[in-house]
Amino acid sequence: MPSYVSVRLEACSPGKAGGLARHDVIRPPYADPSRRDQNKVWAFAPSGGLPEEGQKADISGWGKYLRGQLSKKSREQSRNLFVAGIITLSRDPDDREKARQAAFATVKDIAQKMGGVRVVQVGEHSDEKTLHWHFLLSNVAQGKMALRRLGRDGFAKAQDIAGEHFAPLGFSRGKRGSRRKHYSVAEAHRREQEEAEKSRLEAEKIRLETEKSRFEAEKARLEAEGHREIIEALERRGAKTRERMSLEERRLRRQERYLKGLRKVRWRQARNQNQKIEEEISR
Repeated sequence: MPSYVSVRLEACSPGKAGGLARHDVIRPPYADPSRRDQNKVWAFAPSGGLPEEGQKADISGWGKYLRGQLSKKSREQSRNLFVAGIITLSRDPDDREKARQAAFATVKDIAQKMGGVRVVQVGEHSDEKTLHWHFLLSNVAQGKMALRRLGRDGFAKAQDIAGEHFAPLGFSRGKRGSRRKHYSVAEAHRREQEEAEKSRLEAEKIRLETEKSRFEAEKARLEAEGHREIIEALERRGAKTRERMSLEERRLRRQERYLKGLRKVRWRQARNQNQKIEEEISR
């Protein structure tokens, strides 16, 4: 089965950029707690220098710096001082260190294509469904908004860059002219969260089914040996297990119905957002 790499970009305000920067350092409840310590984040300062690992970027400081770089006309026209991006993979890579190098190279080249904008923050997430990276770039180059420098086919250019860097790892960019839905950065991440929660519920259901099978086998063995009291105790425990299984199954069905409805709503929102971004790039 082919393996794909995907990139999403969107202009965003300092407020939204602050929320995305915080996301890289918090521990959301839907994430896998056993892999949370594998997450990494690198923050850059407006003054330059090496990135600081483990801390989120100073978005307020960046905002002041970028406003000072804008021409007066551009400052009045746009509040989107940042560009948010996400790099997702269709599966976990075989070599995580090489995948990280490919992700950093992708972010660097996208920044160059936008006119040499600055990298603000890069976050690596290992505790959700698959390894992925969030990144923030400045949206100012030579006193003007930079995202539009990518042109009308800017998103395709970003996909080409990612495909080039991840090709040695067995990943290719998405198919050109594909009819698949394209999601914004926020929507792409919401879908990751939804899939992670669904996977967790399915794993819990499998665990409970395994526990039920074990109780049934133990019950059969004890019946053969004539241990009635122990059998009754196991039956009570089995009833509780079946009750938990029923509860998890209901939760899973509710989650599936919720996700189905949410995807329809989010897709409409993402379509409208993409149209707005394309209009901004074309101006």
